[in-house]
Amino acid sequence: MTLAMMLPCATPAWRMLRTGGPAATAFAFLCGYGIIWTLFSLVLATIDMTLHLQVGPHLVSTSGVTGVVAAGAVVGAGIFQWTPIKHSARLKIASRSVAIAHRDASTSASLAAGIRYAGHCVKSNGLLMMTMICLGMMNIVVMPLLLFAMVLERKLVANNHVSKGIGMALVLAGLMWMYSAGTA
Repeated sequence: MTLAMMLPCATPAWRMLRTGGPAATAFAFLCGYGIIWTLFSLVLATIDMTLHLQVGPHLVSTSGVTGVVAAGAVVGAGIFQWTPIKHSARLKIASRSVAIAHRDASTSASLAAGIRYAGHCVKSNGLLMMTMICLGMMNIVVMPLLLFAMVLERKLVANNHVSKGIGMALVLAGLMWMYSAGTA
């Protein structure tokens, strides 16, 4: 599911490769991109499963220390939205320079370019995706909201206020959750 959510982010770079070079290079780029997000998904699913075996199926409604720690992770993801690391990764994704540089490259170079491009995407969206563990991997309210946030960031790259607004919303939600988990 994580790969399916993140695949549209690679579409502009993939199209650029597809129209300017052989199909094999574009396919190799997507394979590299998919490898990283598949590995990220496996790590995320493993952490999620381990937590749910230890805590129970509803981490969102957990009170006490566990709820406070989970809420703290959401606050941390919100704070990350304000960092230069996040902004730099977003700009690298938007420039698609990795794809442009490998338009006429070999298949192995395109595979490596896909891996690097996915690395920028993980750097930009990884913590946002990890909030799914705290908020619920199958939460039908949270998943569309996270997808909407990432699409909005993708479309309005030049406007850094979008990331900061998402960060502020995450920090506020996390603090409210932390308060309710600590007082319950």
